[in-house]
Amino acid sequence: MPYRPIVILSFALMKNLTLCVLLLSATFATDQMSHTCRFTRGPLQGQTHTLPNRSATRVGSTCSDGLTSIGVTVPDPDGKTSSGRTSRSCRFTRGPLRGQTQTFPNQSPTKIGSTCSDGLTSSGVAVADPS
Repeated sequence: MPYRPIVILSFALMKNLTLCVLLLSATFATDQMSHTCRFTRGPLQGQTHTLPNRSATRVGSTCSDGLTSIGVTVPDPDGKTSSGRTSRSCRFTRGPLRGQTQTFPNQSPTKIGSTCSDGLTSSGVAVADPS
């Protein structure tokens, strides 16, 4: 049993070393600015959204949806999924309008795939405008 404390100590040091390496690798990307947030807490936990109507923040810094979800800023997607197209339509995933898709002709268009809202309590994802 005299080896047990050494094994535990070695594991703890390896864990801390791994954490330091991860933090250092994230530090190298901090010069890049982004509008994309990978949510780690709140209703949007596990989702990644581009928030084009918000100021860009440094990659690796804390970001928020402005309500109850927070996360980490990640590099903006390369645009291949939405081809840089914009839309005035929102498919709601949260709030009273959940499950509905509505078009807001008086709002500024947002990038398809980014977060959108009705300006009140419903939020969702921007989708292509209907034909």
